[in-house]
Amino acid sequence: NSIPSGLTGFFQWGATAYQVEKVSFDIMNAMELQNTALGTAKAVAFFRKNKRMITCKVDAKFSDDLTMWTPSLTATTGTLFLQIGTTATKIFALYLPVANLMRPPDIPDGEETNNISFEMQALGVSGNDEAYFGCA
Repeated sequence: NSIPSGLTGFFQWGATAYQVEKVSFDIMNAMELQNTALGTAKAVAFFRKNKRMITCKVDAKFSDDLTMWTPSLTATTGTLFLQIGTTATKIFALYLPVANLMRPPDIPDGEETNNISFEMQALGVSGNDEAYFGCA
């Protein structure tokens, strides 16, 4: 099943849902191969050289009401839920239980298109649970 295009997507920050324009996320596992062992021509193991980091950027449009950026000014951490698609077998979801807002979004004035970008980093709650991905 391929990732659908042109479907409705929603982004939820806290208790408010917004329509998504674009989403990107990066997972940096910080894994290193052990390929310098004497007498070996191939990697013999791997190890973690740093903590895993998951970052996410969501671009969305909003109306002239201030519900989109008001939470970003007061809260630096929140919960992110992102859903793409509404048809069974074509629904993809991303859930970050604790997301740290890395930079408050730029707030356009009333004469510009109301686009806003949230950049956040996922934080672990109890181990390796920074992000959950699902398909249904």
